[in-house]
Amino acid sequence: MAMQTTDDIVTAIAAMASALSEIDVTSLATSEVARQIVLLERVRAVLDATQNRLVDQFDQSAGSTVYGHRTTRSWLRQHCQMSGANVTACSICAMALVFLPARR
Repeated sequence: MAMQTTDDIVTAIAAMASALSEIDVTSLATSEVARQIVLLERVRAVLDATQNRLVDQFDQSAGSTVYGHRTTRSWLRQHCQMSGANVTACSICAMALVFLPARR
């Protein structure tokens, strides 16, 4: 089995998320809706943690300067079309990684 690249994995997740958005949720039983909410929250936590690690790496390597931005925050606003509040939250979480014992 060939090793998947990060791009392969993210592309597959995006395709699955698109398919998920097309599901008729009105046909699901309440217990199934509840179960899906819990599962999606777990997925969101993993995705958020991964994004925070990537933002931290991008910031540490001054990646924003490659794209003509002075800061990672300005790059996030433009390229990810994030609101100011979301940029702030993402930046705070990414910076907090420095203080965690197991930084990967």
